[in-house]
Parts: sequence; C-alpha cells; structure tokens
Amino acid sequence: MCRSKYKKLVLIGNGFDRWRGLPTSYNEFRNYYLTHIEEVMHELRISKLSIQQPDGSSQIITPVELVYGDPFHPKALSPEFFWTFERSLDKLDDQQLNLYFGRSEDGLQRLRETVSQAQTILRQLFSAWIREVNISTQNSGYCFDDDCFFVNFNYTDTLEKHFGIDRQDIYYIHGEARQPESIIFGHATHPETALKELTEQHFMRSATPGRGLPRYKGLYAVEDVLYQTDKHVADRIDAMCLAFMKAGLHIEDIEQIYVLGHSFGVPDIEYFNYLDKATRRGADYEALSAIEQLDKRKFALLQTIYAEDVFMEELQLNILYASHHRERKLKRKPMVFTPRNILEQTILDAEEPFEGEIAEVAENAVHQRFLLEQAGRTQKLLEKIAQEHGLKEVPHGCHSVFGLADYLSSGHAPRKRNALWHISYFTPEDKRQINKVMRQIKLKRFELYEGIDQCMSGCTKKVQ
Repeated sequence: MCRSKYKKLVLIGNGFDRWRGLPTSYNEFRNYYLTHIEEVMHELRISKLSIQQPDGSSQIITPVELVYGDPFHPKALSPEFFWTFERSLDKLDDQQLNLYFGRSEDGLQRLRETVSQAQTILRQLFSAWIREVNISTQNSGYCFDDDCFFVNFNYTDTLEKHFGIDRQDIYYIHGEARQPESIIFGHATHPETALKELTEQHFMRSATPGRGLPRYKGLYAVEDVLYQTDKHVADRIDAMCLAFMKAGLHIEDIEQIYVLGHSFGVPDIEYFNYLDKATRRGADYEALSAIEQLDKRKFALLQTIYAEDVFMEELQLNILYASHHRERKLKRKPMVFTPRNILEQTILDAEEPFEGEIAEVAENAVHQRFLLEQAGRTQKLLEKIAQEHGLKEVPHGCHSVFGLADYLSSGHAPRKRNALWHISYFTPEDKRQINKVMRQIKLKRFELYEGIDQCMSGCTKKVQ
C-alpha cells in the first residue's frame, strides 16, 4: 500500500493573517468600501440612483444600498452588513424588492439590472481591497513540519512570504489575490439553481390570462441572485479533493488537523463537516458523494412517465421554500401568494409560520434538487480526471474524487484511528462558536487552544 509524506493538514483562516498583523478584517473592507465606492462606480460606469421620498424629496444612493438595504427607507448600510459580510449576502429582502420595482416587465428588468450592478460593485471593491493588502517577506520565527499540507481559506500569500512554505504544499480554496479572477466569496445557503419554470406561464395558470405570473418572475430574479452569490461549497470541496490528489496527499494518512485563526462561520461549516467525515476510521467516501445521498426512488420516477407530476410537486415545494426566505433569513413576515389555484391546496394549507413537517418536506425537496445538480457536476469532473489518467470511462461505483483516487492508486493503507483536530480560538465567543459547530457536525476528537501560537506548537518549531 502506498503512503504519502503528508500526515498533517493545516487549515488557515483570516485570524491567522490578523495574527500576523495584516489589515484583513471585514471592518477594514468597510473602510475601503466607503473610501473607494465613488471611484469604482465611475470606473464601472454605474450611476447612483435617485429615490423619491414620501415627502417629495429625493435621496441619492448606490445599487448596493438599494439591494441590500430597505428600498422604501434607503440609507447607508449598517456596519453589521460588513462585519458579517459573507453571511449578509443572503439577506436579500425578496418581498421588499418585488414591491419596490413592481410586477411589470420593465420593473423586473430594472430589478435584475440593479441587482447585477450591486454584485459587480461588491466584487470589484472586494477584489481590489484584497490586492492592496501589502505583505512583506518578514520571517515569522516559525518553521512548519515537512509533513504539513495547507488549505488556505485566505487570499493572501502569507504562508509563502512569512513562513517559506512551498507553493506546491498550499491549496488556496477560495482563490488568490494575485489572480483576481479566481477570488471566491459569498454565503452558502442557496447552492441550487433557480428554477426558470417560475417564469413560464404554461406550468401554472395565471389569474389574469396573457399576463403570466409576474410575482413568480420577481421571485425567480431574487432566487437567481442568491444562487449567483453562493460560494458553492460542494464544488470547492471537489476541487480541494482534486488538489489533494495532484499533490500526492492521501486523506487516510492525515493524523492531525490544525485549524489556525478560523472563525467557523456558517458559510464554511460544510468544509469542516466533510473533512471530519473523510478523516474518520472506515470513512466511506462514496457515501459522502451527492449521487449516494440522492433519493433514489424520486430520481427513478423522474425517468418515467410520471416525471412531470414529480417535477410539479417539486416546483410547488420550491416556491413555498423560496417565498419563505424572509421568514427563515430575515425573521420577517413571509410572502403570501394568491389566488389559491396557483398552488396545490395541500401546499397552501401548510402550517404557518414556515415550520414543522411541511418546512422539512420543502427543505428536503430543494436539497434533493441541489444533490442532483451537484452529482452531475461531480460526474463531469470525474470524467475529466479519468481521461487524464488514460481511462475510457469512470470506473463503476466511483462517485467521488477520493473514490477515484483510491481506484487509480490500487488502494491506500487503511486508517487506524480518527484524525485529531487542534483548533485555535481568540475570544470566549469564538470558543462558544467552535463548540457549537463541533456539536452540530458531531466531531468529538478535538482540542482547543487559546491563541494560534499554542495551537501550532504541535506542527512547528521556532527558528532564528
């Protein structure tokens, strides 16, 4: 059985850069945003918007403030928007936006254009801010062990410049500042595509023939925005597994996992959950794949004459799920759709608020659609890997990168024990959040350290 040189996996979060004295907090981004918003909008040729107030006066605001604030009471975004920047990106108020822009085709077009402008502005500013972070070649005084491989959640090359880490031992999971087009940021709550069927009248009867379903079109527009601003963690996980494979890292050889300066925020919990399950004794990589988590019965029905009925049920559940975005994410009153002939009676008579059994059914339906989409994307990646290794097709039963890696290497040495996690924290609040996430993903083999220095003592040595 072949072995790899890597025994330790080191996950680098933003707290690591801040520990090194770099100005990479979201508050720093807020300052950069406020300083450069005018310049960037001029560069992008995007104009500010004039909003008419009830008293007859007008207020000038940016598309970002309109989309992520309250369009009926426009004002500068609160500091909290920036302090929780990635999580803030799924806080779109779909009902307010639909009411503000109206249901006409012109209104929907203006909604789409304004949202697109807001996204473009934020991406331009965020990428420019990251690129301006100046990193010296200062020696850190630490030397990491040779058996470490790094998954860097930051965009900066601190590891290379301060610690002398070879580029081939690092995977930048969200892209690099030196390659602006590679930068990835966002929330992780809407990885499935918006259903275009929401905009097509022939799937459901309109209360006014010939006018279509404008409220559903508005809902689709917001759903599409949420998809576009999602980090698409499952794709990132597949890419990470491929990076391990290319580096010659065997996940079953990883004995220790060090987490340095990570906040364990909601958008990144899936990464920790996956790595925990993949580094357990007897880990089943195929069971972790999207195709194995699909509801096989429902998937089989989609291949039969009942496909349209199944799809209609899924569409109705998706509408219910999407229309309660306000209640789930904003803790506000959900959108109500009428007349009743638009949706099945059973769906409309569901419990209010969005909770209980019907909520679970709707959430599962949307999740199953995501799994189907993800299975397709993973399959394409596997086909590409197989071709690169001289295989005509993906071997039967391989539905994950790790599973295919095992096949190509004729098997790896079995894992003897679960990996032990070493996690740094900075504040008591950080500690509580980490413990909460550990309970959520059922990870038990971990140790907490107050500070990065203490945590990394097991994978580094001090040098002059």
